[in-house]
Amino acid sequence: GRGTTDKEDHAVLIPPVLKQAQELITAYEPDILYYPDIGMEPVSYFLAFARLAPVQCACWGHPVTSGIPNIDYFLSWSIHEPAGSASHYSEQLKVFDGFCTHYLPPIFGSGRDRGVFGLPQKTTLYLCPQSLFKIHPGDDHLWGDILRQDPNGRIIFLGGQQAKWGNRLAARFRRTLPDVVDRIDILPRLSGTDFFHILQLADVILDTPRWSGGRTSFEAAAAGKVVVTLPGEFMRGRFTMGLYRYMGLDDLVANSPRAYVELAVRLGTDGAERARQEARLRERSHHLFNNLETIDTHQRFFKQVYPSVPCGLDENSKIS
Repeated sequence: GRGTTDKEDHAVLIPPVLKQAQELITAYEPDILYYPDIGMEPVSYFLAFARLAPVQCACWGHPVTSGIPNIDYFLSWSIHEPAGSASHYSEQLKVFDGFCTHYLPPIFGSGRDRGVFGLPQKTTLYLCPQSLFKIHPGDDHLWGDILRQDPNGRIIFLGGQQAKWGNRLAARFRRTLPDVVDRIDILPRLSGTDFFHILQLADVILDTPRWSGGRTSFEAAAAGKVVVTLPGEFMRGRFTMGLYRYMGLDDLVANSPRAYVELAVRLGTDGAERARQEARLRERSHHLFNNLETIDTHQRFFKQVYPSVPCGLDENSKIS
């Protein structure tokens, strides 16, 4: 990540070839191998099947269990996890208090006009910025109910790496939401800059209930945009909720599909209420960024699971 390479003994680019990656890591004889995510791309996923260090662990970058026997621990945080969540993981689950990551706030440039994206000016713009594979068929009724309750509303989804993903989703919406499908748009895949622009142009951000936003929820908070979220059964659907919990904005978390729709429509149709909630968010969102708490938590965990690792902590340090 940004600002880390000057703080490490070595910064090594792992080659995208499995055997070469294994040989490179093995040559360093690591005590602990830490995967920020497992499952986001194939090399790191298959790399995790090998025992390359005495202790191997994964974190929330891909917020589901790896299911891989050689991953010993999964690191998570109480603000995101439901009760009894240890049974959701093949790894030994370590749940910490406090905050989950040291995230640097994104830099937003000057805004662009909606017309640049082919969007009408005088409409309520609901943006769901999640990857299309998170748009579960069982949640299509949410999008339909929002549009039926806000006749001036329009929901925007963002295309993926392959155009056929958006085409298939559009075909599904024509079957499941025929009465409002004309007010659903799936834009082509955007550049990072354009993504930030459209985030700023949206009136309301819609989270996906069964697999919520992670990075996008941080970015929405940095833009001062409220994300309407409905927590799911597993941690992967509760990440945005955890951010609100940490900021003390639990009232912005819907507790049912009906409440999700009502909150989205209220924010979309009541400009004063939207401004009030965005102001509350801006007042507290600084807690999400440049937060060093997780660095200390990781150090104490590494010291506990492998005491010979020189993390700069004394022998009496404990995990809190």
